[in-house]
Amino acid sequence: MAKSVKSTKTLRTFLRDVPGGDVVVYFTATWCSPCQLFGPLVEEFAAWRSIPVVKVDIDKVDPGILNRQPFKIRGVPTLLAYRDRKLRRKRLTGAVSGGKLVEWLDDVLPPRGRK
Repeated sequence: MAKSVKSTKTLRTFLRDVPGGDVVVYFTATWCSPCQLFGPLVEEFAAWRSIPVVKVDIDKVDPGILNRQPFKIRGVPTLLAYRDRKLRRKRLTGAVSGGKLVEWLDDVLPPRGRK
């Protein structure tokens, strides 16, 4: 189950205290139909790889923070990944197939011991 971020303060706290290890940040919106279909897939594959998911409803946080670094969110759904408190460069925007999601996860968060 994803942890939901429902305020700008909570998002800022998350940014300050990004847990060690791997984390996927899932930007979504309640009005976004592709997000509603894609969300369960994200959670399923993240659980399969034992990666925590932080779900951010873009309508519940200050739009200013979404437009600045490190996020620069331009559309939803968008996935970002952190490893050891560092944002990985490659993001995933748009609802994609399970195969593409696994490719992205393997690329940005390869299993430990593999680069």
